[in-house]
Amino acid sequence: MLRYIAKNGKPVSVNTIKDILSTTEYKVRKAVQVLEEKKLIMKIGNGPSTKYRIGIESVEFLTQLQMAMDNIKKQMA
Repeated sequence: MLRYIAKNGKPVSVNTIKDILSTTEYKVRKAVQVLEEKKLIMKIGNGPSTKYRIGIESVEFLTQLQMAMDNIKKQMA
């Protein structure tokens, strides 16, 4: 789910995530709660129009994580 939010590049709703990942709203909301607590995503708005996007500090984290994964792939090749 975090990967989808990061790749999408714009804020997304729980319903959009649910539909894209073909899962239940409950599972998406629980995952969103965990990601918010870890400050990996940020909540935008309230009520039915609530959307989520990658947290500012998590963009740098994701970049570093991608670089590490690229290095691992190179070493395994």
